[in-house]
Parts: sequence; C-alpha cells; structure tokens
Amino acid sequence: MSHCRMISDMVMTENAYLNLPLNAQALYVQLMLNADDEGFVENTKRVLKMVGVSKKVLKPLLDKGYIIYFEQSDVSVISHWYRHNRMYKYRPTSCFQEKKALCLVDNCYILSTDVVDNLSGN
Repeated sequence: MSHCRMISDMVMTENAYLNLPLNAQALYVQLMLNADDEGFVENTKRVLKMVGVSKKVLKPLLDKGYIIYFEQSDVSVISHWYRHNRMYKYRPTSCFQEKKALCLVDNCYILSTDVVDNLSGN
C-alpha cells in the first residue's frame, strides 16, 4: 500500500456517487486508502471490518461500477483508479494572498511567521 492518494472531484461529485448510501461512500474512500499503487485492495474483508459494514455494502459499489470484486481471492479493484491518481493539468491556486503567508517546509505548509519563530527559538 502506498502512502499518498489523490481523489478526483470529477468522480466524487457525480450524481451516481452522491446517490450511493453514505456507508458505501465511506467504504469506497477506505478502499482507495488501502489500495496499492495500481488500485488493488488485497484484503477487502479487512477494510469492511475497519469501516464497520457488512459485505452487502459492496453491492452498490459493484452495481455502479466503482469497484470490481474478486470474491475467491477477496481482492477489490478501484475502477476509476487512474482518474483519481493522475494529474492531468496543474492548476495553481487562486488563493494568492493566503499562499504568500505560507512557506513549504518538509513538504508541509506552515505560516511564514512560524518559520521565523522556529528559527529564532521561540
């Protein structure tokens, strides 16, 4: 399992997704978080337990084509994996003023004043 994931608003705001029961939506997100770098989840039953839902919650995801499930091996595949985890085009933020107040340190945004305070020992 990888440590980073992207989620496409194009998939997650479709009516088909939004019309899913909330427990199926939660399961989908957890399946995505537990998938390997190609969208395969090796132990679907473990994720079902983590979310606290029964196997029947897979049905809406299967019916709407959000996952493919191999029951014999208990492997799920996120159908839209490459729609989620691919940046087609980088779009810079329109929050210019807020971005000016930030610094990137160890790939994490912090307020610029925090950088000054941390460097001075405060």
